[in-house]
Amino acid sequence: MADPRNIDVVFPSHTGLQYDSKQKKIYSDNYKELPAINFSENKSFLKSFAHYLKTQFRDVKNKWLLCFICAVLTGIAVFLVMKYGPGSSSKDSNQYEPGKDHKYGDGSKQLLLKRDEEWSWGTRTEAEAIIALHLYQFTIFSKDNPDLYISVKQMNIDLLSALSNDISLSNEDWGRGKLAHYILGILATCQDPRNFYGHNLIDKMKNHLVVSSTYLMSNKFSYSLIVIALCKAGESVDVKHLDEISSTPGQYKFGVDEAAMVYIAYKCVGDQTYQTKRDSALDYIFQHQERNGLFGNEFSTSLAIQAITASGDKLLEPKTEKGIAYLKKSTDRANSPSTVLLLSALPAIAMKSYLDIGTEECVSRYSTPSTPSFAIGITILNNITANDYDRTWSAPLIKGQTLFDAMLNLQEADSDFSFTSKSTQWGPYITSICNMAASTDQQQYWQIGDSNGDALQFGANQTFPKQGDSYTFKLATW
Repeated sequence: MADPRNIDVVFPSHTGLQYDSKQKKIYSDNYKELPAINFSENKSFLKSFAHYLKTQFRDVKNKWLLCFICAVLTGIAVFLVMKYGPGSSSKDSNQYEPGKDHKYGDGSKQLLLKRDEEWSWGTRTEAEAIIALHLYQFTIFSKDNPDLYISVKQMNIDLLSALSNDISLSNEDWGRGKLAHYILGILATCQDPRNFYGHNLIDKMKNHLVVSSTYLMSNKFSYSLIVIALCKAGESVDVKHLDEISSTPGQYKFGVDEAAMVYIAYKCVGDQTYQTKRDSALDYIFQHQERNGLFGNEFSTSLAIQAITASGDKLLEPKTEKGIAYLKKSTDRANSPSTVLLLSALPAIAMKSYLDIGTEECVSRYSTPSTPSFAIGITILNNITANDYDRTWSAPLIKGQTLFDAMLNLQEADSDFSFTSKSTQWGPYITSICNMAASTDQQQYWQIGDSNGDALQFGANQTFPKQGDSYTFKLATW
């Protein structure tokens, strides 16, 4: 069966083998200690950046001006690397220190040592590595920790290089889900995907939903990954896509892998309309758990654990124990784990999922601190008037905002949604939604219910949603 996780190539699921994207061959990936690297002598990433500048300024007639710009930028970069290289007095608690193991093991150290002489894990693999490190151990990536910071820059250069060749990134390499990985990597490193060096990556990914629609309908794994990236970026997800990622609940072309991604996507959006589809995906995962506690190979087991973790149900955690123990053993350095295995297993070992990306406060020194954003479900229901109405939206929200703010955000993002309210001594009172007014003469009002169907204790302006929540606004009578 083709492996849906790798959108570029199909990896054989054999521990100890790795795909070399440059040589186009499979080779043994034996673990070895790499010698310490001198930041001041390693200029490969600077050369890559210079190449990108050259492509961006190819029309500049005065080549001396271009050389001057490159020289200045190179000088600045060398200064930063020299200043913040090994020997820095920073003692960031999340900093990678050679020889110091993480509480889950030395998985992050092994993954960092898999980089080549250009501080890279390979073309179009950078983001997945950054995500794995972020979920496993490193909540922030700061230039005070240059060993990590330089790989973030490599991720950026990898994407910028692709943009210089195809501004829409709609080719097969990027337009079938790979950009979603990079958007998640950008969110993990506290960067803005809507303004990535002047590029709006969210708009490009939304375009992929159109130009790659035929492919995505045949690969719901990739489709779900795009939905997750949109959700984590705080974007409203169209119901069309939520319908399509699981058009036949309980049937998954790529088995547990696909079911796990579908579940995480629905859990992220938090729309109760899709609870049946969401639960079907989780049921499918448990139905395929083997007697030894695994859910298939290491990769399928890793994704299954991510999905179970994303459920937030502590009662389900015991079902992951044998799988996590197996992954810890598989990633032990004595077993020479491949890069691909580390990318999949590390988040599961730490009991983290895609939903945990960017949930920590961004305090990186190289980017503007940002507030994590997410989406919640908002359902409008009217079954008491002549015109029945039942529709659900995914509303963008920033941590710290209220349910009323979510309604304002949705109204701005989607012209199909509208509402009116009036000020009262108890706060804003919702008078109409989607042109359906609550008639006082007929003793009507808009009742707000939470995910469990219970009426809210406080008004919309005093309710602070969290990721995964959903709310129903029902036209009711008193």
